[in-house]
Amino acid sequence: MKRLLIAILIVFCASGTLNAARKALVIGNAAYSGKQSLNNPLNDAADISSALKELGFSVTSLQNLSLRGLKEGIDAFTLNLSPVDEVLFYYSGHGAQASGENYLIPIGASIKTPADYAWEAVSASWALQRMAVARLTIFVLDACRNDPTTKSFGVKGLAKLEPENGSQYVIYATEKDAEALDGASRNSPFAESFVRNLRSSPKKIEDMMKDVRAEVRRATSNQQNPTAYGILDMDFYFNSSASPAVTEAKPVTPTTPKPQIETVWLYGNLEVETNLAGDLYLNGDKFQSLVVGQKAKISKLVAGDYTVELRTVEGNQSKQVSVQKDQTQSLAFKFEKKIQAAAVVTPAPTSKPSTSTPANMVYVEGGSFNMGSNDGYDSEKPVHKVSVSSFYIGKYEVTQKEWREVMGSSPSYFKGDDKPVEQVSWYDAIEYCNQRSLKEGLTPCYTIDKSRKDPNNTNSSDNLKWSVSVNWQANGYRLPTEAEWEYAARGGNKSRGYEYSGSNDIGSVAWYKVNSYDKGENHPDYGTHKAGTKAANELGIYDMSGNVWEWCWDWYDSGYYGKSQSSDPIGAGSGSYRVVRGGSWDSNPVYLRVCNRLYYDPFNRGSIIGVRLVRAK
Repeated sequence: MKRLLIAILIVFCASGTLNAARKALVIGNAAYSGKQSLNNPLNDAADISSALKELGFSVTSLQNLSLRGLKEGIDAFTLNLSPVDEVLFYYSGHGAQASGENYLIPIGASIKTPADYAWEAVSASWALQRMAVARLTIFVLDACRNDPTTKSFGVKGLAKLEPENGSQYVIYATEKDAEALDGASRNSPFAESFVRNLRSSPKKIEDMMKDVRAEVRRATSNQQNPTAYGILDMDFYFNSSASPAVTEAKPVTPTTPKPQIETVWLYGNLEVETNLAGDLYLNGDKFQSLVVGQKAKISKLVAGDYTVELRTVEGNQSKQVSVQKDQTQSLAFKFEKKIQAAAVVTPAPTSKPSTSTPANMVYVEGGSFNMGSNDGYDSEKPVHKVSVSSFYIGKYEVTQKEWREVMGSSPSYFKGDDKPVEQVSWYDAIEYCNQRSLKEGLTPCYTIDKSRKDPNNTNSSDNLKWSVSVNWQANGYRLPTEAEWEYAARGGNKSRGYEYSGSNDIGSVAWYKVNSYDKGENHPDYGTHKAGTKAANELGIYDMSGNVWEWCWDWYDSGYYGKSQSSDPIGAGSGSYRVVRGGSWDSNPVYLRVCNRLYYDPFNRGSIIGVRLVRAK
């Protein structure tokens, strides 16, 4: 395996006597699937982080990021930069070039042609530009160049990334359009030399890189030649206490080799019995049917916390259990007579008879609510009162089976008829709405003109820009407005004010980073999950927090809440991105809050984004 390492140093001169803060964002991506997996990125990133902390940098370290995670990580980091900061950005993972642009490859990217890079990866130039506010930036791309999925494209390595002379300094681990060695030890040859010189070199960056170049050439028998571009207007030293007059490096204490880490799953057992026949569910998935007097034994269960539920004709019970290594845990479900008696009582009719509600949809009675949050991101502010009319919303996210029945095939990465469809763009979603409406004899909501560019679409990367208009009175399927989505996610007029959709306990209602992504791609809980396996919210709607992000109709405008209409708002009149809501299986909890707002290119697809439908009442 060969690896590329790029370092880009951006120096912005600041007037006056302000002291610079040293900040670093270090990202390691290694958990790619199959032959794409990498050995050293996490080691390289860890060693870089350690060295930078020793040099006084405040380090933010992230690992194995998806497309959304990579963009959000860069966004969050750069929002806190100031013009006096000295910044280092370090990325270790796959990277490639297409049409002269360099791209950082996130985990889960699906790149089948060079055109996919713009949709599935992050532009290195964009990331570099986001650092421009800082006085000085060291932008390190430690990117593997021989990605097996891109060899057929016929382009090696990364293209030259032009710096702005005087303020930027670009360092490659080897020449442009060439491949760098991965090495057989803990680090790549470049990373090993770079970390050693970070810790010990008293020289300014240009002279330090001459030493790095010489060391790497010796280590690789001249196969790899680190290269630098750009001229700085000022001197920069990693060792702030170093004197330029010092010519000899300090002796380096050899680093004790760290042990190799191998993931080994720990297993335990679970026994379940009941005094009432029913179906046994484990983390929302049906395991087996039980009869009275029967005991179910689940062997070789991965150690961890589980939700065990017994669903019967008389009622349901749910219990939490912690499975320990090499131990057997026992659960007993006991249904009292009062529960059985209560189950046969005919419920009072609701304000909306179930017979009039479309299949697999929930009636959301209109009302008013306080939209947004004054405690979250600026885009969630200010809290403002909004009224929405009654509507129907999907009880579940659109499944792969439902998508395939209308469109002919499912584009999803994580296969399963009952799992939510993903890897669908906003354009795909509105086409699905119309096609499903026609199939069911309903009036389509959207008028789509693919021949005319939408003048309200300001996204320079969007080559589609279909012109789309909405008939809000039509009885067909459509995407929810952002206001409709949040109102439903909060529980409508039955809301109990939960932070997440249905609970303040995120694990009971959502598949997200901790219980899905962090398990690793070889774990059964990694990725999307069967729709409706977590608890519903107050209205009986599932997965509005987690599983997959959900497209909304609205153009994204971070300042829209300050000018939103109060009755049935439909979003900004123009924009570059469409709103997505709810978070996904790889998201941190902050993104699963019912008030959180994010955005996506309307043409983009990913294994973290799907769709939920609504219909007018």
